[in-house]
Amino acid sequence: MNSPIHPPSISDLASLSSSLNLSASESELQQYEKLIPGILNSYKFVDFFSIPPSIFAIPRSPGYQPSPSENPYNAWYYKCDIKSQENSGGLLEGKTLALKDNIFLAGIPLMNGSRVLEGFIPDEDATVVTRILKAGGRILGKAHCEDLCLSGGSHTNSKGFVKNPINPEYSAGGSSSGSAVLVACGEVDMALGGDQGGSIRIPSSMCGVVGLKPTHGLVPYTGIIPIEMTLDHVGPIARNVEDCARLLQVIAGKDGIDHRFYTYFERKKQEISYDYINKVQGWKGDVTKLRIGVLKEGFIGVEEDVTLAVNSAIEKLCSTYNLTKKEVSFQGHQDAFSVFGVILMEGTYDCLYAGNMSTTNHITWANAQLNNHARLGFQSNAKDLSHTNKIYMMLGKYIKENYGSKYYAKASTLRNFFLEGYCKLFKEEVDLLVMPTLPKTAKPLPNIQEKIDIEGYVKQAFGDIGNTAPFDLTGLPALTINVAGKGALPIGLMIVGDYFQEGMILQLAKAIEELKLN
Repeated sequence: MNSPIHPPSISDLASLSSSLNLSASESELQQYEKLIPGILNSYKFVDFFSIPPSIFAIPRSPGYQPSPSENPYNAWYYKCDIKSQENSGGLLEGKTLALKDNIFLAGIPLMNGSRVLEGFIPDEDATVVTRILKAGGRILGKAHCEDLCLSGGSHTNSKGFVKNPINPEYSAGGSSSGSAVLVACGEVDMALGGDQGGSIRIPSSMCGVVGLKPTHGLVPYTGIIPIEMTLDHVGPIARNVEDCARLLQVIAGKDGIDHRFYTYFERKKQEISYDYINKVQGWKGDVTKLRIGVLKEGFIGVEEDVTLAVNSAIEKLCSTYNLTKKEVSFQGHQDAFSVFGVILMEGTYDCLYAGNMSTTNHITWANAQLNNHARLGFQSNAKDLSHTNKIYMMLGKYIKENYGSKYYAKASTLRNFFLEGYCKLFKEEVDLLVMPTLPKTAKPLPNIQEKIDIEGYVKQAFGDIGNTAPFDLTGLPALTINVAGKGALPIGLMIVGDYFQEGMILQLAKAIEELKLN
C-alpha cells in the first residue's frame, strides 16, 4: 500500500518549523524526516478501506431542479418524491415534508446554499430522514437555505433570493428560508430547519408559521452539515402547533451517534418523554397553572408595532385562560449576543472553513465524501461565497493566527453564566418566558438592480438575532408563533422553556393558536 500522504521534504519541514516557531535544527529536521513515513502508516491503513454507502431501504429517483414557473418564491433547490412503500400508520402518514438543504438525503443533490458544494450528492440519509420515512412521511424535496446557512436573511443563497410568500418583495428570513416559505405557501405540510442563531425561528416568524428550536441535542444532528457543534440544532417548522408537535415527536431522541443529547440529559437527571403530540391533541385549555414570565430585556430595541402585537397577544392569552403573568428581568439577556458572537465566529472558522464542514475532538458523525468535496470547493469557488462568509472566513483566520482560541475559551466559560441566569428564572419565578421573536417585521430584499451595499447586506443577515441567539448559546428550547392580524406582515411571539420542556411550550403555543390572532 502506498501512503496517500506524500511525506514532507526537508525544505517543507524547515518552512513548517519556522511558521510554527519550533526553531528545529537541520539535524533535528533530518531525524524527523526519517520518522515521518512510519507515522504516516496509519493513513495507509485508513485509506486502504472504503466505507460502503449506507443502505437505504426506500427506493428513490434522483429528483430534479424545478423551473422558475414551478418555483415562484425560489424556495426549492431540488424536488423529489420519496416515501416508504409500506403503510406505516405512523405519525407522519399522509404528511408531506421538505428538508433544509444542509440535511443529507441519499442520492439527492445537496448544495447548502453555496457554490462551494454544488454537485455534491450525499451517500447516506440523516437520522432525521430515516425517522421521517419510517413514520410514513413523504419527502418532496430540498429547500433552499442561505449560503452555508450563515445568514438570518434570505438574500445570500447562490441561486438567488428566497421570497416571502406574504409579499415577494420582502425577506423570508433565514437561514432556513425555503423551509418556512414552502410551509407558509402550502406546498408542504411541514419542514425541517436548522438553527444556530435563530435560523428556524427567524424565517418562521417572518413567514407566519410555527417554528421550534428544540433543546440542544434532543434531535440528533447526525447527517447534517454543521456550523458550530455547541450551537447546531435541527427542528420542525409547520403551519400549526399540532403538526409541529407531531414532527418533533418523530425526530426526537438519541441515536447512539450524536453524543450531545447525553450532555443535557445528565445535567437534568430526568427521564425524557416524547409524548408531544398527545399533549397537544389532548389539550383542553388547561394552561391556567402556568406561570408566564414576560422578559423585560426581550422588548428593548423592538419596534412599536411588534411590541404592541406581542403585548396584546400576551394580555389576551392571560385574560382568556386566567394565567399568572409576571414581568421578569435578566440583564444578561442583552449581553448574551456578544458571547454567542465569539463562539459563532471562531467555531464556524474551525468547523466550516478550516475543518471543511467537519469537526474533530468529538465522538460524532463525519462524512469523508463531504469533507473532500468541501475542501476542493473552497479551493475553486471561495470567490463566489456570500459576503457574510467571506468576512467570517477572513476574520476567523486573523483571530486564530493572532490570538489563538483565548477568547473562544473565555466565551465558552461565560456561557454557563447565561445558562444559570435563565434557569434561575425557571426555577424560582416562572415556567415559561415570552417575548418578541424579532425586533421588527420582514424588510424589503436588497435591490438587485443596484450595486450591492455590503454593509446593508451583512446587517440584514445578522441584525435581528438579539432575542433568538441567546437560546442557541444556552441550548434552551424556543418556539415562535404568529400573532399578527390577517393581511399584515407576520409578527412572531417567542416562548422559551427550561431543558426538555418542549411539551409545555407546545401547550402554551396551542393556547395562543386557539385565540386565532392571525
